[in-house]
Amino acid sequence: MTFKEILNIKDQPPRPRSIEGICGAVLTTEYILKRLGKEHLIDDFRKEFISEFKYLKCLDLMKNGRYCNDYVGFATRFIYKHLNKN
Repeated sequence: MTFKEILNIKDQPPRPRSIEGICGAVLTTEYILKRLGKEHLIDDFRKEFISEFKYLKCLDLMKNGRYCNDYVGFATRFIYKHLNKN
């Protein structure tokens, strides 16, 4: 929702755990990177996310003792960091 206005997005980003159990923060970040024309950053994002949290799937992430806001915050920082970069 943070980037909806910035990117003029009218459709809905992926729903949490809607694709193969992958965390909604991951799916939405990939969606936003595609909308920004920065698909080339998706692998980097996934690598950083896994490095930080060990998993991409919600069921695994729930075992980390963290909250969804931790994952969303990480994803948001990644996007902001790359918003004005190539």
